[in-house]
Amino acid sequence: MRRWHPPAATVLARRRWFARHLLAYAVGNALAVVVWSAVGLVTGAWFPWPLLSLAGWGLLVHLHSWWAYGPASRMVTETTIPGRTPPGPS
Repeated sequence: MRRWHPPAATVLARRRWFARHLLAYAVGNALAVVVWSAVGLVTGAWFPWPLLSLAGWGLLVHLHSWWAYGPASRMVTETTIPGRTPPGPS
């Protein structure tokens, strides 16, 4: 029995979406750590609340990476799609 694979264009769209999600995760949590540090310096309250968003959101990012790079999409690249060229400088 053959295993179903999503179309290559769908896989590439998932990977681009994951890259945006990963960037938002990094920026959002960096901002949370900066805010936590500033509040800790001013008030002396050092409860590590950014760890909650790092762990929770990190789990979602991990699941998103599995969805984007899972076993059904391992062999897809930009050159797999006929008539498409990889993005980047021309």
